[in-house]
Amino acid sequence: MLDIRLVREKPDFVRERLATRGGGDEAKIDDLLQIDFERRKAQTALQQLNAERNRFDYVFRRADSHQVARPVIRHQGSNVRNNFEHSVLLFADR
Repeated sequence: MLDIRLVREKPDFVRERLATRGGGDEAKIDDLLQIDFERRKAQTALQQLNAERNRFDYVFRRADSHQVARPVIRHQGSNVRNNFEHSVLLFADR
């Protein structure tokens, strides 16, 4: 099993070592790095959406005294929730 950190930091070294074993797996390193990049990018976006969702939740709870603001905040929070759920589904499909 390969440590993904080693593959990220020294892809040429990993390719050379895999080439000595045969099997053609060294050609898959670029694919692995691309998939890892996309996964990390999606994970970062998901974390940002989660933080935004938490922020709206906090603001909504604080809006009790401002009944006029609640519908606006609820609508914005609903959009954030939908984006979050959509991103979770996309992340799970990968």
